[in-house]
This record gives sequence, C-alpha cells and structure tokens, in this order.
Amino acid sequence: MIVILSNGKVSVMISLDDVIRLETNEDSKLLVLQAKYLVQQHYTFSVRVISGEFSGKSHFCFSVNEIRRLIMDLDEMRKTLDGTTVIRDYDSDAFLEFRMLDHGHFEVGGQVGSSGDDHFMTFKFVTDQTAIQPFIIRITRHIESIGVNFVYTNYNLSCYGTNSGGGFQARDAN
Repeated sequence: MIVILSNGKVSVMISLDDVIRLETNEDSKLLVLQAKYLVQQHYTFSVRVISGEFSGKSHFCFSVNEIRRLIMDLDEMRKTLDGTTVIRDYDSDAFLEFRMLDHGHFEVGGQVGSSGDDHFMTFKFVTDQTAIQPFIIRITRHIESIGVNFVYTNYNLSCYGTNSGGGFQARDAN
C-alpha cells in the first residue's frame, strides 16, 4: 500500500500479521505483540496483556530503532540478571517495562491504552528469566522476516544466529 505522509512524501506501508509472544509458565501471565504494519521505520503493534484476572489490548507505535534497543537491553539483562528497559508508545502515554529482580525473577509491567481514554490498564506480573531468550528470538525473527536490516555495532548476539549477507539471522540458541 502507498501512503502519502503529511509532508507530501510518498511512503510504502507494509501490512503485517506476525505474533510475538512473551510466554510464561502460567496462563494468567502473557504479553502478545501482534505486528499490524510498518511505515518507513515505524511499527504499529496490537499489544495484548493478561495479568492475573485482568486483560487489556491497545495499539502501540514505536520505531525499528526502539525495537533494536529493546532487544539489546533484554539480552544484556539476560546475561547479567540485572537492569530495566522501557519502550514507550509514540502516540500516547502507554509503555512496556521489563525489569530483572533478585534470584532471576523477571518483571513485566506497563500501561496498555492511554490514560486519557475511557479504558486503560496498568499491569505488572513476575515470571523468570527463561522467558527472555525466546522473546528476543521471536522479535529478531520477525524483524528479519520483513527484511529490516538488523545491524549491531559493537554488540554481539551471535548466540542467536549468524550475520549472513547484511542481516541478522536468528536461531534457537540450543
């Protein structure tokens, strides 16, 4: 699809339908990112959260660079069992926050929907660090599947794949 931007430039919109799940060991704790479309370097995802008895769904928009940063931050957190990273929606005050806690516990929290909307949800759930690596792999596979050049400078994610011909190729690290 061709999109004409507000500045009069023509851009291409790529429709997507990939589902990226942060899976836990409990059905009552789930984060799902469903890629909807990519315009230039900006994604729109449908984000669905299940946290205990509550659930919520909203659209998030963030750049490819923010996705790259998220992957690098999560990988560093996985290696060191320390740290926090936040990704914010470009169009509202919604956000997703990932934090390492003591003893390998991994906290996922944030806000789904804008606080200015009639309905929005803040949430937080705790899982363990084993959820991080599969989540990183799923995000990386998605980015590569649509042909976004995934270049790391001074950063090595070789445990997830090999860089062959301009893009990062994800693989399970087993």
